[in-house]
Amino acid sequence: MADGLGIKRKHIQFMNMADKYEFVLTKNFIFHLDDDWVEVNMINSKTKTQGISCFGTSGWKNKCEKQLQKN
Repeated sequence: MADGLGIKRKHIQFMNMADKYEFVLTKNFIFHLDDDWVEVNMINSKTKTQGISCFGTSGWKNKCEKQLQKN
């Protein structure tokens, strides 16, 4: 999947069941795209990064673009 999207493998962090907010907390990300509402909510409540859900919705791309425009 990453190869098809042009994402370098060195830019992928596997979490091995750890909460993603713990990783995001130490980074300066504009947003984090996820298909798990629990992870999105934890990121939004515990970090400054905007968690955006991509599961069951088509509006995620617009939300990502708005976050990029803000920053």
